Amino acid sequence: VLSGLTGESELAVRSGGVFARRLRPAPPRGTPLGREWRPGGTVLLAGPLDETATELARWAARNGADRVVLTEPATGLEGEPGVTVQAGLAAAASLLTPATVLNGHAVGGPGVNGHGTGGAGVNGHAAWVDGQGGAVTAVVCTTAEAARALDGPARTAGVPVFVMPAPARAAWGGDGAQAYEFFAALAEERSAAGHPALAVAAGLKEPGDAVSAIRQALHQGDRTLVVADPDWAALHADGHVRLLEEIPQAAGTDDESGEAVDDAAAFRRLLSDSPEDEHRDIVLGVVRGEAAAILQLPLPDAVEQDAEFFELGFSSMAAVELRNRLVELTGIEVAADAIYDYPTPAELAEHLLAEAMS
Repeated sequence: VLSGLTGESELAVRSGGVFARRLRPAPPRGTPLGREWRPGGTVLLAGPLDETATELARWAARNGADRVVLTEPATGLEGEPGVTVQAGLAAAASLLTPATVLNGHAVGGPGVNGHGTGGAGVNGHAAWVDGQGGAVTAVVCTTAEAARALDGPARTAGVPVFVMPAPARAAWGGDGAQAYEFFAALAEERSAAGHPALAVAAGLKEPGDAVSAIRQALHQGDRTLVVADPDWAALHADGHVRLLEEIPQAAGTDDESGEAVDDAAAFRRLLSDSPEDEHRDIVLGVVRGEAAAILQLPLPDAVEQDAEFFELGFSSMAAVELRNRLVELTGIEVAADAIYDYPTPAELAEHLLAEAMS
């Protein structure tokens, strides 16, 4: 892992092992337009709005929401009918304060002594309302702070739609990556607890297309989604080969020199950029890392460098898989029977290094 030759741009080290992320194509969407999510009541957007979130607010205001409440002013929404600004997360959370509805009128809650009654009154029933009597039906959080602040109140209020948008570049480690990782984890946790949520990294030339994809995702019950049309070659050049390996459109992308951007190129660059006395440890790290992956061990260090592969649990099929992995990762033509001629990780690494330097 520490050698950097896993081919991964990001790794998560957990007690149960080392994990890597993959982007996968979303399944075909056959949802008719009429069955996509449509808002009603109050839609609350907390945090600064990018183009996608701004378009989502505009669309909600024009397609069924009684009103759209923002915690911050947003460029392009000035004067938009039905859009208001109620600054701050505390004010936003107050929209999710319980009130009692008596004969159709809210009693307690925001604006009534600063608190809600929290229970049913005479001839009334409990409800969750905003300050103007409209139920909050959707919460959109664009920052981790907003998501943390509104997650609990939204759960208690039973808000059916909880969306956390981020820029598309956040999905592959760009600006906003930390927030998007939090969004994705929260969406999984909320959904598992019976409170649906969607973390979406969006970035399309037409924000309206992203909004349509979000609506479909909400209808489908998705938890995480990336909506983007990126420069695949640039992402490959930035080292995201493994992250994108299951995306057909990203396969076979070339860099500016016209050569395939692959793990073998990264291996050669690492050797050329490293002191000679580190070369053996680098190659040994590759061998142990791939062997650990085949044996489903949590870390490369679990593979003893002087233990024979077959004593470690390798089969003949596993030996072939190791050979294929090393060819792909290093670009070195490893013989099919190399594991028999060089039966330990240390010996095989010495052989690979000699081949790489020849």
